[in-house]
Amino acid sequence: MSVLAVALVAVQLTAVVGGAVLLSRRHRRDGVDASRLVHRTGLALLVMCVLPVPALLAADAPWGAWGLWGAGYLAAAAVYANADTYLDAPPTPAASPPARPS
Repeated sequence: MSVLAVALVAVQLTAVVGGAVLLSRRHRRDGVDASRLVHRTGLALLVMCVLPVPALLAADAPWGAWGLWGAGYLAAAAVYANADTYLDAPPTPAASPPARPS
């Protein structure tokens, strides 16, 4: 059961990193439909953070596994807060070549 708990914590941390990469790349493009993406990713992060808890409780997991779970939970909260902040910011303008004098 302890192996399951550690595996679920690893999946949690992978999901947090994947969500952060997805949200940062999506905002840099043009911000299309960003609010729906942020809320769906936030729901996925919440599910992935709560999923390891029953396994951690049942396995009487060591403090290291609980520490990794807590770090992943805090990282997921930071990813969601950062993405929610991006919703208020205007999309990044596309880089255009400098105008040539005629």
